[in-house]
Amino acid sequence: MSSPRPTRTPAPTPARKRPRKPVAATAARPGPGKARKAAPALPGGGTLMQRSTQEIGSRIVRGVYPPGTVLPFEEDIGRELGVGRNIVREAIKALVAKGMLVTARRAGTTVLPKARWNLLDPEVLQWAVASERNRAELIAELTQLRRILEPEVAALAAANAGRADALRLFEAYESMERDNQDPLCAIAADIQFHERLFEATHNQLIQSLVKSFVVLLRSIFELSIRSEGGFIRNLGEHLTVAEAVSRGDAEGARNAMRLLLGKNEADLVSAKALPAPPRPQQP
Repeated sequence: MSSPRPTRTPAPTPARKRPRKPVAATAARPGPGKARKAAPALPGGGTLMQRSTQEIGSRIVRGVYPPGTVLPFEEDIGRELGVGRNIVREAIKALVAKGMLVTARRAGTTVLPKARWNLLDPEVLQWAVASERNRAELIAELTQLRRILEPEVAALAAANAGRADALRLFEAYESMERDNQDPLCAIAADIQFHERLFEATHNQLIQSLVKSFVVLLRSIFELSIRSEGGFIRNLGEHLTVAEAVSRGDAEGARNAMRLLLGKNEADLVSAKALPAPPRPQQP
């Protein structure tokens, strides 16, 4: 007689697991009683990298990080600025390219002497001019540079300018004349006149200096326009330069520019004796 066949008990069906909803990544919450410390917002516009570059570069020119200083670690700078380490690394690369920093293994990132900085870089100039400790020195040096460069720029413009160049120069002069009672517009028109004079040389190397030159010209004009009648007093010399360029008179343009620069220097001396007002905001 055969033994009864054992019956197999079916295995229990495993319970289906509900799919878990993805949880959005969140920053670690501060413990009880601890407020989260927010990083300060970076000033200015542009990308995070550009604004980080500006902030670190400005600190260098202001002397927060003097020459010879080794910068804090990238993580520490990033934490202070409220940006990631990669952003800080890219900002440091940009400042290395501007001659302000050098990086070396095991030595970190070091601030270079001022003589190594690319002061013809418009951004470096802008940071330097914005710093009170650098502005007076830079304005004095620009005054010397203008004496060397601008009379020859005017002469070359007279030799090379076409009819369209001369018309654009007169248009800039007319804007100066029209806006002579509005400081912001007057400065913008004066800068435009000098930009068009550089363009009229048709010399690529001279034209490449315009962006840097404009940064310094703005600082000079903001100061010299404070001298009583300074802007109006120089209008005649601007017209004389434009007329000499229009008729192709290189020597006349050179001499007119020397007269213009002489008046501008006198206005600077006069303006420096006045109490400093707030700097005008750009439109």
